[in-house]
Amino acid sequence: MAELAKRDGLSLEELLSAGKSRRKRRAPNTKYQHPEDASLKWSGRGKQPAWVRECLERGMRLEDLKA
Repeated sequence: MAELAKRDGLSLEELLSAGKSRRKRRAPNTKYQHPEDASLKWSGRGKQPAWVRECLERGMRLEDLKA
């Protein structure tokens, strides 16, 4: 393998680490936030959290929860 890597102008370390590069996922942006507890946030993706459902049941609208 070392000879093949050298033939192509690469070091053995470069050849072995080529497949290890991983993209880091960015956390989705906060779209909605609890009106009283700022630590409760939701991106608007996936299933609605319980706190969102509770706010909607109390008559609030999603627009009222915009961050």
